[in-house]
Amino acid sequence: MDPAEQIHYDVDGQVALVTIDRPDSLNALDDAAYTRLWEVLRTFASDPSLRVAIVTGTGGRAFSVGSDMRQSFWHPQEGHAVTVTEAAEPPAIGKPLIAAIDGFCVGGGLEWALRCDIRIATPRSSFGLPEPRSGTLAGFGLHMLSRLIPPGEALYLQLTGARIDAARAYHCCLVQELVSPEDLLPRAREIADMVLACAPMAIDAITQTVHFGLRQGLEDSYRFVAPLASAVGASADAREGPRAFVEKRPPSWQGNVAPRDKGGETRDG
Repeated sequence: MDPAEQIHYDVDGQVALVTIDRPDSLNALDDAAYTRLWEVLRTFASDPSLRVAIVTGTGGRAFSVGSDMRQSFWHPQEGHAVTVTEAAEPPAIGKPLIAAIDGFCVGGGLEWALRCDIRIATPRSSFGLPEPRSGTLAGFGLHMLSRLIPPGEALYLQLTGARIDAARAYHCCLVQELVSPEDLLPRAREIADMVLACAPMAIDAITQTVHFGLRQGLEDSYRFVAPLASAVGASADAREGPRAFVEKRPPSWQGNVAPRDKGGETRDG
């Protein structure tokens, strides 16, 4: 399928609407869709006439469930499964993003929502980072979730792989508003118009300042996790999780990740 048919990009005045349109796969992102999504966001970021973008998904069942696990299972790289979210973290967009969430917002889908500045959702939405259930690690969400919501709530999602409903997501401030499905995009546009009513220089300064504060020490966090992520990615469990998903059976974990010594370095088990 043409990536442009999977990720739509529409402009209305100073607002861009980015729509993930892969409803048959719960808006999962394969490599082509992932690349297209970043391309349209870079287009938005580089257009001086645009000030706010709304990101959403079609179908009413999912905002996005993240990486397409079927693709990650068959992706050849040194004999182990690799997902599209293992790519180097792209730079921040630098303009306000609003996530309009309806349905499942999990895995890489939640990570996309976390990249947005404001998140609104429908009551039927749910949120989670299920990566450890498939023997892998989250990417951006591993580092950012606990910077945006209470650490206990973040660790509940991260350590259990469970989902939380929209009401709990609202109460822990993961989302800012709950609205009906029919009001989701109209309300997102209302919020975008509220941003447009503010001074552009002030909005730019706020966005840059807040993002800088959130990312203080983030590079150190990525450096810390790099050897751990390499060990996890090279493990038998990283192959077993996607394989079990494709074969529709419970995974059989081996737990053969290289341990860390007291100095923080990985060593062979």
